[in-house]
Amino acid sequence: AAAAGLARVVSWPRDLPARPALHLYDLDAALVKDTWRFAGQAAVKHVATEADRLAIALLATPYEAGLYAFATHYGSIIARLVLAPGEDACRLALAKCASHDRAARIGGLFAKGSLYVGLVCAAVGAPFGAAAARILKGNAPDADVAACGAALAYFCLQVPFLSLNGVCEACAHARADARALSLLSGVHVGCALLFALCARPALATTGPPGLVAAGGAVMALRALVALYLARARAFPKHGGAFVKAAAPDAVAVFVFLGAGAAARRSASVASLATHVAATAVLGVLCLAAIFVRDRAFVTSLLGSRRAKEE
Repeated sequence: AAAAGLARVVSWPRDLPARPALHLYDLDAALVKDTWRFAGQAAVKHVATEADRLAIALLATPYEAGLYAFATHYGSIIARLVLAPGEDACRLALAKCASHDRAARIGGLFAKGSLYVGLVCAAVGAPFGAAAARILKGNAPDADVAACGAALAYFCLQVPFLSLNGVCEACAHARADARALSLLSGVHVGCALLFALCARPALATTGPPGLVAAGGAVMALRALVALYLARARAFPKHGGAFVKAAAPDAVAVFVFLGAGAAARRSASVASLATHVAATAVLGVLCLAAIFVRDRAFVTSLLGSRRAKEE
């Protein structure tokens, strides 16, 4: 095998051009350059997204790292099962849409849907954090169960920002220019450094729950920047249509707040079984509020599905 490889190297043509001959492969030079740029930005994004784990590995004790991992791993289940497919669908839909106005409205609908998912999680999921920790870690000491429940509750509170950030970044990647994506990569790096700076003070004050809260604050900053890029760069002439389509119904939001207050009350006075049942009922109530109040959103989703089937 070594001899065959050496013979192949010796017999390799010497008159090849120094740079790839893209015209021989029917490739566009600008497209290839953009592909490399997107690959680099994706690498920066993923490294910056994992910066919290790198900071935890360097700054936290094994106990603190375990509590943080409990909250983020269980909390990210909804992100993997619900939010990530929506982000991919949004990116593909916008990349294939030729009309800028229609693309802005489609992106706004995806943003509204992800916001609804995040708001429901924050409303009924945060009060359910302690009960979920008791169900999952019932044999652990009470102090550990309480810390896990608090960390999981803080993670549920950041799901609205997590969902909004994902869809807005999908809009930016599908429609924005290269400079906007470079700015987004810089924001990722800056937010990762900010979390690294906030990690030690957060651990010193409130422990692992404070660390999750610091991650939520950094995610909120990322979501605001991504929202700006989606409005101003992805849809420069139709940013108003994007924001209008993404705005959730006010009455539905008030229903979410009421459901959250009722869930917190149930967590403090009811038994575990009663609290689980009450949380399920309140979650159904939040979904019913979306279907009753925001009929235009539901109709748009059903209409898009029917159009796709036709």
